[in-house]
Amino acid sequence: MTPSAQVYLVTGITDMRKSIDGLSLIVGQHLEMDPFSEA
Repeated sequence: MTPSAQVYLVTGITDMRKSIDGLSLIVGQHLEMDPFSEA
């Protein structure tokens, strides 16, 4: 991570029982962002 990287915080309920694959799917679908970007 570079010093100029962006960090996103989202409030709300997150189901931590999901695997990283499930959470990255939520990021991709609901936030319409690339879960593999540096942010």
